[in-house]
Amino acid sequence: MSAQQALAWGLVNRVVPGEGLLGEALAVARRLASGPGASYARAKELLNQSLWPGLETQLERERQFLMACAESRHFAERVRALTERRR
Repeated sequence: MSAQQALAWGLVNRVVPGEGLLGEALAVARRLASGPGASYARAKELLNQSLWPGLETQLERERQFLMACAESRHFAERVRALTERRR
């Protein structure tokens, strides 16, 4: 399968020439590293757990994680930043 075909099928989200791969990978890594790490970890955990439970169990887990995120100081700061139109 070609890279372009993988992109068209949604198996990858971007295609980068070989010589630009390291720079692109580092840019993505920097963006992720500056993001909400706790939210990323919870999202990954939810994704991993979603392979086994039923819908009701998964929805309850998502509700619990959303509440935990909403109670964090990081969430409150991000909401303030959004309403103040700053990073």
